[in-house]
Amino acid sequence: MDASHPPANRESEGGASPEERLADVRRRLDEHPGYREYRAWQRLKRTLDAVFVQNWRVLLTILNRPNQDAALAIELFQNMSKPTVREGYELAVTNALHNYVAGSATLIDHARRLMRDRTGAIADEFAARVVAANEHPELPFIKDMRNYVLHVSHPFLGHTVNIASVQGPITAEIELSKTDLLAWDGWVRASRSFIRSSDEKITLRLIVDAHGKIMVDLHVWLLQQLGEDNRVALDDVNRLMVEGNAILGGLSMEAAKRWTEAVTELRESPTPIKTEDWLEKVRGLGLDQEPL
Repeated sequence: MDASHPPANRESEGGASPEERLADVRRRLDEHPGYREYRAWQRLKRTLDAVFVQNWRVLLTILNRPNQDAALAIELFQNMSKPTVREGYELAVTNALHNYVAGSATLIDHARRLMRDRTGAIADEFAARVVAANEHPELPFIKDMRNYVLHVSHPFLGHTVNIASVQGPITAEIELSKTDLLAWDGWVRASRSFIRSSDEKITLRLIVDAHGKIMVDLHVWLLQQLGEDNRVALDDVNRLMVEGNAILGGLSMEAAKRWTEAVTELRESPTPIKTEDWLEKVRGLGLDQEPL
């Protein structure tokens, strides 16, 4: 669905002015339940993609870095020189962890707000899936970690570096201290049980990896279901989009439909579109020759 402006702008033929007609289309669009639903869907998708997934990827990349960079792994335990590299790396982990737990809470709150007061099969199934997801201890743990990080302190970061042999790979993990975490009394029962059942050194990467996969699966499912449920209403919304583009470009509805479909196809392309390819596509529509 796309409301990009068509290239032409012919004069209106009698009746209401193009401005008045366009204002009427925009009013009907803004009041359309399907369009409102689409905008809400779009906002949740943006939160998932631009906030949660982005922060998840950044944090995992940083946590995996010592396993890909032997020099960095060595810097984590060397004591022959100033620990400048180690301190810089731990700052990066702290920053990324802060963003991740905050972004996780943002996604949860946005989804909860979107589903508030909804009824029906999708709402019931999503509620059941949320309950099932929270059976995984990583979810309440990260939720509580958000409160810990934002309101108490950033957790102490330890590390274990394993050197199999002189020629073998060097592996390293960033770890949280079980004792340090349990000193806080704000963990919910599930989180505290998870911490108590863990080793003294808790590998952060494994928790983040598992948590992120569960969160993505849950919210991708929700977006897919809501998108499919709103498909019929979106067809009507798209007709309003085409009508608006017809007014903007002084085009027939058929020409405006071709323009809207072409722009949508280009915009949703998985690869960047070159300017010359864009222009060639537009010229191929023959809009200048299309009668009103």
